[in-house]
Amino acid sequence: MGGRFDPSLLRRTRIYLRKGEFGLAIQDAEAALPYADRSRGPLRGKVYQITGEAYARVAGSNQGLQKKSLNLFDQVGRIVRKGNLEADGSFAKLDLTSLYVERAEALRQFGQFGDAHNALAIARDNLSPELTRWQINILLEEAETYLAEQEYDDSATVALEALKVVDVLQLGGKKEQIRRLYGELYKWNPNYPLVRLLGTELGLL
Repeated sequence: MGGRFDPSLLRRTRIYLRKGEFGLAIQDAEAALPYADRSRGPLRGKVYQITGEAYARVAGSNQGLQKKSLNLFDQVGRIVRKGNLEADGSFAKLDLTSLYVERAEALRQFGQFGDAHNALAIARDNLSPELTRWQINILLEEAETYLAEQEYDDSATVALEALKVVDVLQLGGKKEQIRRLYGELYKWNPNYPLVRLLGTELGLL
């Protein structure tokens, strides 16, 4: 296959994922795969990672798609662990923290909660001090996983921890995610002390 890689494919895939347009996200991600297979580690890994994420969003109980998603994450892990990632002009960056947070999100969506927590533990173990935003991502995914498990006390506890960091960094988008979490916890038990505390800290009570 000839031609050069079009970096807009990656950008569009990310935009479509954020907008919930998963079919379009997969279309662009799959269009990037043939180029990724011929690219150096950073770009190849980034395309595999975002394609794995896109498959996870639509997999549901489809074990074939679940396997395709996790296999792509596995390939990224192998690329990162080889190290010595040469700059390829794409400005794509790979790291174990972001990989395992996204893997944890996929595993949560597949109902594999124990594996999701294990992935988050690996993400935390590989978190560099300067990656403060990924610390928040780890906490938020942990809270989401506890929520999916119906471990509401743990979900509220972790959400409160995340909120402290979010407030310091003034990250409005992340705060909105915590508000959505609070909404789900409120449905469970609006008078539970930790849920009320979270609502108060969010300025909703």
